[in-house]
Amino acid sequence: MKMHPHFEIDYLLGRSDCQLAEIITSPTDMQQARRELGELQDKGQQYLVVGDCDNTNPDGSCAGHPSTAEEV
Repeated sequence: MKMHPHFEIDYLLGRSDCQLAEIITSPTDMQQARRELGELQDKGQQYLVVGDCDNTNPDGSCAGHPSTAEEV
């Protein structure tokens, strides 16, 4: 089973703006990114998945994806 990596939102919010900018991209600025991360927490998410994931758990983490025959 393939799993997308993720970051704990608390960890991300604890980083300096410079460190956060190295981890995530924001279309505006790091203050906006922090607001958006806070909004995700308000919705009950604890994790931010790296990349595109179409199968997440309620906490925001990747719920896994079936492996293809080539990946086994």
